[in-house]
Amino acid sequence: MKDEDIYRYRIMKSHSILVEFDGVPNRTNVPAPLNDRETWKQWTQRVLGNNISNVKILAPMTPEPATQMRTLREYASAEMVSHMFAAMRHDTKITQQTAVQGAVAVTARKLSTYSKASLRDILDEMDDALEPSVRQFFDHFLDSTNEDIEFDDLLRKLITTYNLAVHAARHMRNT
Repeated sequence: MKDEDIYRYRIMKSHSILVEFDGVPNRTNVPAPLNDRETWKQWTQRVLGNNISNVKILAPMTPEPATQMRTLREYASAEMVSHMFAAMRHDTKITQQTAVQGAVAVTARKLSTYSKASLRDILDEMDDALEPSVRQFFDHFLDSTNEDIEFDDLLRKLITTYNLAVHAARHMRNT
């Protein structure tokens, strides 16, 4: 898509008018509307710059009944509008992609973490059945982590601690 078509689309979004022009604007961001007293000449200079010529505004009209369609097509020249609609579709796709990526990130975070409060509730429910060292392990773990617990971190620490306990028990049995 041409930069001019994207610029026309941005003008339509920010100024609510359709314009056609020849040339390449000397800026990429469309300046915001100033006020209703700005003249057409002032507006074209400010928004389009000096490199633009043959500036037209596209507005609805009611043609005479006998006007040939070929004449209307030449007059209306909707090619620019179709390019702008393509820019709008592209803009919508980017917005949708951004929303999907955000939702995927949130879902991945929810599936890979567990809240500290929930783990504390479970530990409190099982408090009478837990060995003191197990309770100490989880209390230390909960105090050393952020608000949510990463499953990966918890599993690594549990496996490491279990492995050390099995190693110590085997060592005690062999002595």
